Amino acid sequence: MKNKIIKSLTVLILLNFIVYSAFGAAYYSNKKSAAADTNLYVSEKTTGDIISVKCTGTDSEFELVKDSDFWKLSGDDSFPISSDSVERLIEKSGNLAAARLISSDGEYSKYGLDTPQQVITLTDTAGVSTTYRIGNFNDNINRYYACEDGSKKIYIINKSVGDEIIKPLYSYAAAYDLSGLSRATLEEFECVYGDEKTAVFKSETDRENPMGSSSPWRFAFPFSSSTFADTNKVDSLISKLKDAALSQCVSFEPSKNDTAAFGLETPQAYISVKYKTDSGEKSAKMYLGKENADGSAYISFEGSSITGLLDSDTAKVIKEYLSCYKYIPQSVCTVKKDKVASMEVTLNSVVHHIEFKENGYTLDGRDCDSESFEAFFKKLSGIVSSSVSDTAAATGPDSESFIVTYHFKDSSYPDAQAVYTPFDENYYTASSGEIKGRLVNRRSVESVISLFETVKQSN
Repeated sequence: MKNKIIKSLTVLILLNFIVYSAFGAAYYSNKKSAAADTNLYVSEKTTGDIISVKCTGTDSEFELVKDSDFWKLSGDDSFPISSDSVERLIEKSGNLAAARLISSDGEYSKYGLDTPQQVITLTDTAGVSTTYRIGNFNDNINRYYACEDGSKKIYIINKSVGDEIIKPLYSYAAAYDLSGLSRATLEEFECVYGDEKTAVFKSETDRENPMGSSSPWRFAFPFSSSTFADTNKVDSLISKLKDAALSQCVSFEPSKNDTAAFGLETPQAYISVKYKTDSGEKSAKMYLGKENADGSAYISFEGSSITGLLDSDTAKVIKEYLSCYKYIPQSVCTVKKDKVASMEVTLNSVVHHIEFKENGYTLDGRDCDSESFEAFFKKLSGIVSSSVSDTAAATGPDSESFIVTYHFKDSSYPDAQAVYTPFDENYYTASSGEIKGRLVNRRSVESVISLFETVKQSN
């Protein structure tokens, strides 16, 4: 009898557990579903991909239409539209979120909706259109009044949303059209910042060059064409210039006084590019003007009537890319081992001669361990630097310098040399070719020297 009671209680407990678990799961599911979208919208309509935005304000009327991946001004294909700016507008207005419903009486005049600041119509790929009216701005609550056209329901929307919707046409203008600029089309560029000048051009890639770089980019100034420019850094410049071309428009046709105020009458720097397109060679020149306290900066392009404003992050990077050292590869002196005939290594003022043989290497006329030498060579070629010091550039070789000179099998290529000299407790200074004053982590050089000592001991 006792066992039957225990079994019955166990069954009841299990049944209760199952029932309450199911109820809890259903409650949680319903609660989660209800909370999936708690936003309040000026219109319950949901539009798909927007292909047209028509804005009718108190002073102007314009329509932006999507053509493939780009936006254009209806009736004027030549007007430079910033697609990013239009996408920001659509993000804010596509489904117009409201802060609160304040009236259902349709009294438009009470809220400035009978003579709205902006009427915006969004049309999607299915041909469905939604039209909103943006009325007065209420300073006390920091909100705009808004409604769907024809609806009696009146809402308030956030200031940031309203500000985006009531912008004039020029706010969607791109500073310049650089859509045709890419790694494939760029031919050369020049950066001038005060007295500093950097010029880089594209050349045919020399597969036989014994230096490690496969970059097609070469310096024209301040270094000679034997100095490579880093492909990745050139790509970054292209990307930032295209970002700049799409920057926010702050003045569509600035007066001379405005141009002076923007610091563009006497700009602090410029970057010019030449590139090829299907319609022929093109050139563009971007001027960098005044910087604001928040790090943003004004720009303009030659031949354009638009003044743009770079955000602080883009402005910072653009300024960095005005220096020639930004384009130097991180590797100090990387060479292709199979192109080397011999090399000298100077350590503690003693010069050691290394010959590259078919079946190995000799050091000072004696065979040395190939594995030890190749470990040394690999580490040597991997020395990198990401900074330059004027003081280090003035530091010449001395008795403590570690010097490596390469002689190549193809004598039409000049010898290459890298000199590493102790600079302070943390760095060596490195020079190679025309580039001097680079700072290299002290431990990197010392580990290479240690590997060379191992090579010496092997013979």
